Amino acid sequence: MTDEHDIQQTISRYHEGASTPDLEQLIATFLPDGTWEVPAFRFLCHGHDEMREVMAAVLAPIEYLVQVNAPAIIAVDGDVATARTLVRECAKYRDEPGLVDVVGQFVDELHRTPDGWRFARRTFTILGRHVSAAIA
Repeated sequence: MTDEHDIQQTISRYHEGASTPDLEQLIATFLPDGTWEVPAFRFLCHGHDEMREVMAAVLAPIEYLVQVNAPAIIAVDGDVATARTLVRECAKYRDEPGLVDVVGQFVDELHRTPDGWRFARRTFTILGRHVSAAIA
């Protein structure tokens, strides 16, 4: 398998973990001291414990979430890589009408580990967001 394929698998495991939701799968895609950031919501987490706490709070009010990621643009330099991924996510919050639809881009730095590629830093920039009306 190529590095690019393995990195795409790490990215896809992150999005599957967020969508299923499987918080432990999602967290496992990061280095133990990795960083997860969503500047629009002022989220900046360092390390698995902080990510677990914040991500659990983010996912708690969501009835369901689906994140669909486009194939990433990946550049590998030895044991370090960068990736850019466009994403669309749709979420339904419990006890709220309508759906939230978000499009954005992740910009990543990944490091090769004995267990595969892991995120050192993952930053999500929202490019667009809207709430659709409830469907009867």
